[in-house]
Amino acid sequence: MSQREIVQSVEIDIDYCALTFGVGACPASMTGGVMRKCYNTFDTCTAKQAFTKSTLTLRFIEPTFPMKAGQYIPALVGVGGYDQEVNIAGYSPNIGGLGKRASVSVTIEDFPSRDILTDKYWQGRMGGNAQIDEPGYDPLDRGSFWSKFKSRNPNYAGRKMRVIQGYMNDARTAVIPIKTRTYIMSEIKGPGDTGKVVITGKDILSLADNPKAQAPVTSNGKLRTDITENTVNFLLDPPGIGNADYPAAGIITIGDECMNFTRSFDTMTVVRGTRGTTAKAHSIGDTVQNTYFVNNRRGDLVIRDLLQDYAKIPSSYIPFAQWQAEFDKWGSQMIFRTTICKPTGVKELLSEINQLGITIWWDEIAQLIRLKLNHPPEEAVIPINDRDNIMRISQEDNDDERVTRVSMWTVQIDPTKGLAKDNFKRGYLTVFVDGEHPNRYNQKSTKNIYVRWFDQGADSIAKITTGRILNRYKNAPVTYDIKVDAKDDLNLTDVISLESYIQTDTTGKIVPKLAQVYYRGDDKNGSTVNLKVQNYQFDAQYGVFTENARPVYGASTPAQKEKGTYWVGPSLRFSDGREAYKFI
Repeated sequence: MSQREIVQSVEIDIDYCALTFGVGACPASMTGGVMRKCYNTFDTCTAKQAFTKSTLTLRFIEPTFPMKAGQYIPALVGVGGYDQEVNIAGYSPNIGGLGKRASVSVTIEDFPSRDILTDKYWQGRMGGNAQIDEPGYDPLDRGSFWSKFKSRNPNYAGRKMRVIQGYMNDARTAVIPIKTRTYIMSEIKGPGDTGKVVITGKDILSLADNPKAQAPVTSNGKLRTDITENTVNFLLDPPGIGNADYPAAGIITIGDECMNFTRSFDTMTVVRGTRGTTAKAHSIGDTVQNTYFVNNRRGDLVIRDLLQDYAKIPSSYIPFAQWQAEFDKWGSQMIFRTTICKPTGVKELLSEINQLGITIWWDEIAQLIRLKLNHPPEEAVIPINDRDNIMRISQEDNDDERVTRVSMWTVQIDPTKGLAKDNFKRGYLTVFVDGEHPNRYNQKSTKNIYVRWFDQGADSIAKITTGRILNRYKNAPVTYDIKVDAKDDLNLTDVISLESYIQTDTTGKIVPKLAQVYYRGDDKNGSTVNLKVQNYQFDAQYGVFTENARPVYGASTPAQKEKGTYWVGPSLRFSDGREAYKFI
């Protein structure tokens, strides 16, 4: 077998206690009703206060690639379902703000197992000293690998799973990764009559889909007595819930009334009917709900809070310094102020934020959550053409996504109500007048965005955001479905220069067009990749302020001219005929 022959393996991580039953820091013993040693998992632990979580990694490989060491289980049947779609600039209402989540389906054989890789005490089970309720037995004769796995690890959901493409090392003891995709396990179907299990893995952003991932979290405090519309002091129930569930001061909601409060133990002192609501009487047992109050925080901070604090996504997956740099450049004015009165899904809140031209997606190779704002192209461009890369291509116009008007409504009247137009005070409208001319599209097409995140008004950011969205979508966003070899694989949101026979100017000449990858999916054996890209054309040359050391226009390189701004006189054209830059 060639060293460089590509193999595929799958790794899953499970929680595993680092201690040994009855030794050192583990106080467990087979006394007092404890009949057998644990399996070092939390659910089988008899001394849970001492459980010391570590990770056990199980590795599976296809049986046709035998390994010399026993670290790999030769039971992998196949891997399928690599695909992911992002919602570019949060524009499409059809796939949700976070797009189509990356997922994978892994099929593994079920088989008899002596539990050598999963049970520290398998020899003791056979000898009889790992249990006192029966004599020794052979674990190989009981159940199957996956029936025992699921019984011992019912909490597998949310743990990591990695799909690895690589090659064997010279000793044939390990797979050297070329490409590793990381997911979290969500479901194991089986075992059953098929003799197999199917493990579904989803990307880390699926934690935001969880119905329990809400902001604010549900509060447990209730009114201890009835209150009238004039009551300014009341007690929380049950006793002690104040310190457990509520900050010292903030905003609460009871029914459809907001109140500012300060708290001492279980006693609330409140200002009634705040945030545009009306003071009303409320009844004993009504929920006293904390709100999620965002007070002049930039969008990158709010997105991080929602993912990290409410969806419970570890900070290691959030490259916040990169997010900050993106907002510094393209979203410095995107300051949020809002009051979320009732528990609302993190996914729903992020979808609202995505409408402001923000793309969020999971990079399963780098294991990072990426973020990008809608702006004129500035990324390094990757050439893709019929000659070198494209195996198949088709084009689709999407006139239903074209708009001539973008309106943004801000400043909620009553935060306890919904996002309907009549619950907002301000509207900002940007219009592509030429697009509505009888000789062009001869119709109005409006995208309405209702934003509860700008309760301070934010007219300037409304102008910028609606302008960028209109500039990108005032012409039908053409999409291209492309098949390429795996060697030409691209990442989501990559920008390409597309040259193909299906895209020409009026003379039939092939003209390169910028496009952005919004979907990618592998075929079953990973040899080809299906891509969908959307045209990425802004109708002018846009620039940003450049460094002081930048040379004058005539001495600048083409690359500098593409990513810079230069001033020009009344002619609005440079010496080489190039049009003046615009700011957006």
